[in-house]
Amino acid sequence: MKRKSKLPFWLFAVLLVVVSLVPIISNRLSPAKASLVVKDNTGSSVLLSQGPNLVAVFTNGTVVAWDWNALAQPLWQCSAGTDRLVLLGESTLAGVTKTGRKQFVVMDAKQDKKTSEIPVGWEDQALWPIQSPDGKQLALARVNPDQDGRTLYEFMTLDPAQKAPGLPVSLDIPSMEKRFVAYALSSDQKILAVGNSDKQGFLVLADLTQRKILFEKQYPDAQEFTSVAFRPDGAAAYLTNRNGSVYQINPVDGQVKSVYTVLKEGQRNPVTNETSSQNITISADGRYVAAVVINRVYVWEIQSGKIVFEYQPGHKLTGAIVLSQDGSLLATSDIRSSGSVHIWQIK
Repeated sequence: MKRKSKLPFWLFAVLLVVVSLVPIISNRLSPAKASLVVKDNTGSSVLLSQGPNLVAVFTNGTVVAWDWNALAQPLWQCSAGTDRLVLLGESTLAGVTKTGRKQFVVMDAKQDKKTSEIPVGWEDQALWPIQSPDGKQLALARVNPDQDGRTLYEFMTLDPAQKAPGLPVSLDIPSMEKRFVAYALSSDQKILAVGNSDKQGFLVLADLTQRKILFEKQYPDAQEFTSVAFRPDGAAAYLTNRNGSVYQINPVDGQVKSVYTVLKEGQRNPVTNETSSQNITISADGRYVAAVVINRVYVWEIQSGKIVFEYQPGHKLTGAIVLSQDGSLLATSDIRSSGSVHIWQIK
């Protein structure tokens, strides 16, 4: 009977060195800068960026802030009681309650206390706050189904200084024909609502100051739009859709100016959850636009349309993303519980 040959010592030593070097090389190649773990979180809802601060909002209303350039310790943490929030300042939160009689709430996050709570007057409907890229304009959006199978989409202006609601603007749209899933607000109080109509991309632009719809547009070559954002200067808007593309449009007339896609020339993409693009974000300097094509994150340079960053964060299901003010860093999140927020260096 032959004896099994033993592994030579030199070969064992080489294998040991290789195994020990793998994580080091991997970390060097990875653009990850930090992984921020929030104990007992319930999954991320939204990521916000205001000045030097990165703010993560979790589905149970827990809110945590870090300095983008000093991520070792949180700046502050509070419990807002709702995850439908925006930032009025580096540590001032504003949002709406999710259940019961709807309230517009303003919080001092550092003190972890409410500074004002104003009844909105809308009850038992889904309600979301929307903020312009410059942070100076606020509005509320609600979806109000009625008994006739129609859906009333309403928007209400808010004055951040007065912290009081304005007059509602209503869009009465049949829910069986058209459906909106995302909204964006410009600095001149125009609402862009996007979704689908007859399985095609569809949008409406409404002027809240004039209280009227400016135009409706349907895109036969585009699948359902899934998220939307205005560029900070308001000169363009960006929409993601179900076939993994990002559309740059002129918000004046809705004309497509360019399409960013991860598909190769001639490649066709089946419309599934695995190929949808969503969670769009734009850097404050207007240089970069980023989106998730499940479960991979892409960052495009707006001027050239080139992909400057592409990575699979490793989250079970990547949720909200946000770019730092100068576009040099990207934060990604996990929509499931006990996930972390990852920070990436955009090179």
